[in-house]
Amino acid sequence: MPLTDLQKRILRAVAANRDPENYVAGGAVLNVDTDRFSDDIDLFSDRKEDLDRVAGWDENSLRQAGLSVKWHRRNDTFRRALVGTDRDSTRMDWSFDSDYRFFPTERDEIFGYRLHPVDQATNKIIAAVDRIETRDILDLKTIAKSILPLGPVAWAAAEKTPGRSPDMIIQELRRRAVLRQVQIDEENLVRMVDAGDLNNWLRAECDRAQKWIGSIPPQFDFGLFVDPHGTPCAPDFGNLDPGNCRVHTGARTGAWPTSPEISSEMLKASVAKVGADGADP
Repeated sequence: MPLTDLQKRILRAVAANRDPENYVAGGAVLNVDTDRFSDDIDLFSDRKEDLDRVAGWDENSLRQAGLSVKWHRRNDTFRRALVGTDRDSTRMDWSFDSDYRFFPTERDEIFGYRLHPVDQATNKIIAAVDRIETRDILDLKTIAKSILPLGPVAWAAAEKTPGRSPDMIIQELRRRAVLRQVQIDEENLVRMVDAGDLNNWLRAECDRAQKWIGSIPPQFDFGLFVDPHGTPCAPDFGNLDPGNCRVHTGARTGAWPTSPEISSEMLKASVAKVGADGADP
């Protein structure tokens, strides 16, 4: 949860059509284990020329699964259809998007291929700055709880979207802490969320983010902080040697972090595994 039964049926029908350059992202992916139902399924292609072909494959798969497909919009970079049954439907969007990201897309049992959580997080924080949507703030709370705090997400997002500083991103987010209860109640949630609590959380999280951003040593450029294992992290620079972390930058189609330190850690882990596998019972 929370994917609706129809959304699960749709995803089962089209998962086999996904590949590393044609993947699922957006609210349905981010909230698969949370309390917010997404009202659509967002599919993306790295190449504009793939969009028509992939949308056609998906239409055939959906119809073969007994689902109706009613097209609402079609152009060179975007497709939208209402997919469903006589009793229920959900919106599906196919979009062309930049292939510049921090990590490669991930194979996934539910979605076929999905965007890496860190790239989901950076895309969401920029979306929350560019528009005013209640769901974005709910999703940012999920991100801060399960992926990374907003400070490191803003620092990484500034590398993906030149022209924005992390401070600017956080300052814009703080202005979103004016939600009213009626706005939250319009969202499809498993349990009630209090507007005052959510606004207070956002203000406090922005305070923490700005404090963390202010603690970053000047030698670090914008990007994603990773630890010696290559795992995304939020370094505590007051108690950590800056040499124990590095900044991972984006690349076309994404890339896994690499450095002599990460290679050394991977070698140690491999040696330890071989030793354990070869140990006498």
